[in-house]
Amino acid sequence: MQRHPRRRSAVPVDAGEVSTPFARPNDPVSVRRETDVFAADPAGNSVSICFRPRGDVCRVTVTDVHVLTPVTGCAPPRCVRFAFPDTDDRVGTGDDRHTLTGPVRITIASSDQITAVIDTLFSPNAGHLRPDR
Repeated sequence: MQRHPRRRSAVPVDAGEVSTPFARPNDPVSVRRETDVFAADPAGNSVSICFRPRGDVCRVTVTDVHVLTPVTGCAPPRCVRFAFPDTDDRVGTGDDRHTLTGPVRITIASSDQITAVIDTLFSPNAGHLRPDR
């Protein structure tokens, strides 16, 4: 029997980590920073996701991203959780289960200040390391 590779708990990014490199609609995603930058009240944090299927050009930005309540191990002011948006209504018909896909840029703002931008994942196995590591 072939074993599945063990799933990493987090993926390094420029200034912290993100819980997963891939997400489906409504999957919880966590963004963790190494310093206290997020609003203590989850409602004070807003998330936008820019879909960039080819290169750096943002094709569609989703701003109605639902910020989730904190859980043990992920709570403000160092961590924010959100549900990855279901974009079925933005592609084809609203019930065809086709969603936006491809690389994204995640931006989190707290009190109208940008506190995190996730657009590059670093993988030691692929030769991509964070500059500080």
